[in-house]
Amino acid sequence: MHGAAALSRGGDARWEQGDVLEYNSGTHTCRVRTHTGRPLNDVPQMKPSSGEYSHLRTGTTVVISYDLGFPMIIGTIDM
Repeated sequence: MHGAAALSRGGDARWEQGDVLEYNSGTHTCRVRTHTGRPLNDVPQMKPSSGEYSHLRTGTTVVISYDLGFPMIIGTIDM
């Protein structure tokens, strides 16, 4: 399986897709609703380096990882 097809088919249960509902620029976290309907609050995003943040727009589809024991946005994906 390649690309988004692997995510939609449950290829790795530690990752899932969601949509940004709100971005908090004060904490650089997001409120996200997963594509399975679960709400997540204060989800941090992985950064390319120290001090670099991307302001994620409402409606942006993101990939969420649970590999560190908490949800974290590891990137965006165009579907």
